[in-house]
Amino acid sequence: MYYFTFNGESNIPAFFSSVMLLAASGLLFLLHRQQKITPQESYTRHWFVLGCIFLFMAIDENTQIHERVADFVRPRLATDLSGMLHWAWVVPYSVLTLAVVAYFIGFVLRLPNHTRNLILLSGALFVAGALGLEFFEGYLYKRYGIDHLYNRILYCLEELMEMSGVALFIYALLDYLARYGTQIMIAPKDSEA
Repeated sequence: MYYFTFNGESNIPAFFSSVMLLAASGLLFLLHRQQKITPQESYTRHWFVLGCIFLFMAIDENTQIHERVADFVRPRLATDLSGMLHWAWVVPYSVLTLAVVAYFIGFVLRLPNHTRNLILLSGALFVAGALGLEFFEGYLYKRYGIDHLYNRILYCLEELMEMSGVALFIYALLDYLARYGTQIMIAPKDSEA
């Protein structure tokens, strides 16, 4: 059962999330490469930086870097706000999220309307699950314990929101690539005689 629970680490749902984040990263690097050869595109750097962020998130999901960050941050907090900051990684990751939003907002707003709306919706869904619900989970964890029904429901909802956000983001990238006229071909390399 542990290998399929949403609340577990190093199990099938966590692996699936890592693969989805890695796929999004690959698509972002593909967009960066494609846009580099287009002279009128001035935001190629943004695609690359976003690809690096998603690559980090894939690694973090699989190796739990955020747990180590929480172990470092938690003793340094003056208060945990009745448990809302129990999962202390949310403090530095929230600051990083705000910095990422500030850096990318102009770029995202210049995308075609359809792509922009999908990316904004996917980002809101992912961040609400990944960060937003962690505050409530910490509060409920401190009050009722890890295995209480409330926490089990929130863990499932959190992971579903994260996965749905990434899936929608992948769809937005694929749709953008299709509208841009990208064709991806996988063919064997011609052997030299």
